Amino acid sequence: MESIVSGKLPEGCEICRKGAKAVLFITGKCESNCYYCPISHKRDGSERIWINEREVECFQDIYTEIDNLKALGTSITGGEPLNTFDKVLKSIHNLKDEYGESHHIHLYTSKAVEEERLMSLDSAGLDEIRYHIKNLEISDSYLNSIKKSSSMFDTGIEIPSIPGRLDDILDILEEAYPYLDFINLNEFEHSETNFDELSKRGFRGHSSKGYAIDGSKEVAEKVIEKWEKCEINLHFCPSNFKDSVQLRKRLQRTANNIKEPYHKVTDDGTLVKAEIKYSDLEELKSLLTEDIGIPPKMLYVDKDRDIIETAVWILREYIQELYEIGAIADIVEFYPTYDKIEVQRIPI
Repeated sequence: MESIVSGKLPEGCEICRKGAKAVLFITGKCESNCYYCPISHKRDGSERIWINEREVECFQDIYTEIDNLKALGTSITGGEPLNTFDKVLKSIHNLKDEYGESHHIHLYTSKAVEEERLMSLDSAGLDEIRYHIKNLEISDSYLNSIKKSSSMFDTGIEIPSIPGRLDDILDILEEAYPYLDFINLNEFEHSETNFDELSKRGFRGHSSKGYAIDGSKEVAEKVIEKWEKCEINLHFCPSNFKDSVQLRKRLQRTANNIKEPYHKVTDDGTLVKAEIKYSDLEELKSLLTEDIGIPPKMLYVDKDRDIIETAVWILREYIQELYEIGAIADIVEFYPTYDKIEVQRIPI
């Protein structure tokens, strides 16, 4: 399902659509307790920092992931990022110093932010702020924060399109739109962590739409229909668009940046290689390079795992020679992420 856009997409979304956005998860702590929060058990309440799928031990880990992706921007999220305000400021400063002012940074928050903090974020170089209006209840404190931030950087609201809450969403727009650059409506979706709470409230998944909740798209369409003639940028982002387009493009982008000469990049953004296991790696390497004539750049000797990695076409072309010496081989498809999760392993 394609996203629905009325007006212009915010720059952070444009970068995300290209698969060029890194996600800096800076804390799992949050006091909002939104019943629909999809955060995983592993990250919920944790003080650990993640960049994409990688847990951060030092700031160089963040740079490495951004370099692997060749990211054009970074989103700072959580949890509630502003619970670790000093870390947020340091991250913005460091990213701007490392990648320059053109590296776009946007921040998610469910807080009404004080003016002093907004000024600090502006001085650090924040490009865009996205307010999550807790429980879809707009307040004077939110409006004051939105109004002040709109004079410093791009300001938007990003909220779930919750069935049964159409009037509340329209009220938010009515109150806040004079100060907004955009509003993003995310398709309401279930996860393993919020499923029970959503079920208690009568929400049901749409069988043909993955994690999407039935009726969410229709609410967003009604909002856009009412407001599309006004001078405000509206965007509905379907849940499966994140997987079918955004995630796939991010994986493809990373895979093409980090691939070895013997890797193949699939249309889904995964990497494919061959692994050959043999008791004597030096003998195996000699067979492949000296006897067969495989260029050394097409091989990687992993002594810790007692395998040699190479291209699938090499394995297929010389499988008989490998069988004759008793080697064992697999074709392996895996994600180009830090954890390198295997998609499948096929014994040959």
